[in-house]
Amino acid sequence: MYRNQPKPKNTTFFNNKLDGKQSSSYYYQVGHCTSNKINNEKDYQKAIGKYMYLVSNHYKGYGTLEAYTQEAITISYLEKTKKIMKTIPLTSISSARRAVKF
Repeated sequence: MYRNQPKPKNTTFFNNKLDGKQSSSYYYQVGHCTSNKINNEKDYQKAIGKYMYLVSNHYKGYGTLEAYTQEAITISYLEKTKKIMKTIPLTSISSARRAVKF
């Protein structure tokens, strides 16, 4: 925390919970962490149109989930400047997760 920066309002709650174990000059930021893994049908439905990282026997890399069926997914990705669409069976996918596109 910088010297002239005001102290956050929620610090008294955490300082009271610590029972004096920590100096009152510290403040705590509470974050939220979620899993980006895509495991089931509901996750795949939510991820349609989203950027993802995929590991399978047919493809390993980043792409956009275009479609989902009970048997396969369709992803699109760029190879140099060419957009490629690929259909991958769900049985061959070992790992899938959401990703951030830069």
